Amino acid sequence: MALFFDVENAQMVPVLIHAKPVLGIIIISLILFNRRGRRTLIALGIAAVAMVFLVLKTYYNTAVLPDWLIYTAFFFSIWYNGNFKYFYRFVRFGRQ
Repeated sequence: MALFFDVENAQMVPVLIHAKPVLGIIIISLILFNRRGRRTLIALGIAAVAMVFLVLKTYYNTAVLPDWLIYTAFFFSIWYNGNFKYFYRFVRFGRQ
């Protein structure tokens, strides 16, 4: 969740410039540790695309996508790997 906080502090810029990509790598590694078969591959694909856009934004100052969309992609990849199928079945079929 610390990835989503945008701290704009001029004194900490040399340290904080690397914080978001490191947190993105941590998210990708946590998805890998929580292997769930095919869901993990799809979640890794979503997180990898989000990581590419995050690195482009952080180091090359090319804001192709808005920040909230990159963070939402990370959040969705975590959710998809964890319990998205349960939520989908609950919405589609209801309580049985």
